[in-house]
Amino acid sequence: MFDVGRTYHVTGSATLSTGGNIELLQGLATSAQAFLLTELFLGQVTTETLNGIVYQINRYAGGFSAGSGGSAITPAPRVSSDSAATSTWLAGNSTAISGGTKTTLRQRVMQEVIGDEPIPLPNNFLQFNLSQALQILIVTALPASTPIYFDATIVELL
Repeated sequence: MFDVGRTYHVTGSATLSTGGNIELLQGLATSAQAFLLTELFLGQVTTETLNGIVYQINRYAGGFSAGSGGSAITPAPRVSSDSAATSTWLAGNSTAISGGTKTTLRQRVMQEVIGDEPIPLPNNFLQFNLSQALQILIVTALPASTPIYFDATIVELL
């Protein structure tokens, strides 16, 4: 898709607790390498009817504090001989990113009850520059222990 970097898949799930504004996924660009989010799928892993889950895709810059308490995710390279990704990823953080400058890039309602939903991205990708962070935030209050999964494709720029 892009001839300017290495492509990785970031996949997994997080079982989110009740309450709104819960961080599903966080990706941190390093001070030396930016990345593009080129594809994103979100889905519910439940038999309950959970229509209308609102999510946000946010960009953080300038003096933010990274979230914590989640599970580390290792991006899988599309080409197995590629080096490891330099960006760091966490799922299901109990403490979300804070401070800095937050820009909401997309806020939408997830319609799928079971299965995954492709998330439309403006211009077919979102760019995260040096030392910026990607946050996928579930805004809607959820029932206790709601598993949500994600499948993201990123390109680390060379």
